[in-house]
Amino acid sequence: GFHGHNNQQLGFANTVDGVIEGIEMVDGSYLGMGRGSGNTCLEQLICFFKNPKYDPRPIFEVIQRHFVPLRQGKVEWGVSIPYLIQGSRNEHPKDAMAWEAAGKSSDCLGFYDKFMVDLEGTNDGSFPAGGDPDD
Repeated sequence: GFHGHNNQQLGFANTVDGVIEGIEMVDGSYLGMGRGSGNTCLEQLICFFKNPKYDPRPIFEVIQRHFVPLRQGKVEWGVSIPYLIQGSRNEHPKDAMAWEAAGKSSDCLGFYDKFMVDLEGTNDGSFPAGGDPDD
């Protein structure tokens, strides 16, 4: 089976590629809801298969009844910029996890500046990994 994370917004594409390559079991979540960058969107998969045995209507019903109201409240999900940055570098998201656990989810520029950019122009290509996000 395959469980696609949506780093670089490729969860759906990687899942479809896996199906084409013969994977028999794939995973998705409503609206891609998941930790960090999220997961492959279940509703996209069902619509993509265009198979009459897969009816997307019950999925859309769950989204309308349960997820749309969440979005109107204070529940946050969707693309996490720290996870996106780590994914774009093909790195494990441990730094993004630490950053968000420290309550810095909304400081995406701070994450970018700490882990991607050396404003002095002395970046040797190495980046910090793991540890305290306040270091």
